[in-house]
Amino acid sequence: MDQNLSFARTEKGRVELLEGGRTLKPRQRQVLFLVSEAVSVQQLKQKLPTCQELEPIIEQLWEGGYIGQVKSGQAPAPQPAVPAKPASQTVAGATGDIAVAKARALEIINSLVGDRSPVYKKVNGANTPEEFIAAVSWGKKVIAAVASASHAQNFESEILSLINA
Repeated sequence: MDQNLSFARTEKGRVELLEGGRTLKPRQRQVLFLVSEAVSVQQLKQKLPTCQELEPIIEQLWEGGYIGQVKSGQAPAPQPAVPAKPASQTVAGATGDIAVAKARALEIINSLVGDRSPVYKKVNGANTPEEFIAAVSWGKKVIAAVASASHAQNFESEILSLINA
């Protein structure tokens, strides 16, 4: 398989991940989870260096309509800017900064499910510390469903440790 081929999730792929579809095997879901907009085979190999069956899985996802090939000359969608750090937006009793935690959470979510996912939008749209913590908790559930329980736990632990909540 050409290492420069790029793929993006189709609507069928988004439904599978975000609306509770359970038609794929765990490893297939993991690969689908990592495919966002214009991800090349080479990039996927870098993200999953120990996955021996990566190319057959990509082919299965492609043939099943979960991902589609993106034209080789097409550039990936631009990454959204990290929100500016607001002055002193902290949780009562916490010493960490919500803006730092939010930027890191968005970075992790983007790498796992992409910047068009509902989780990304919910975390990015959180305007209060309470909304942010609730969005992280919800994000943990989604990440557990599409990646793994350990990814989800690591996500939540890292983000909450940044704000000491």
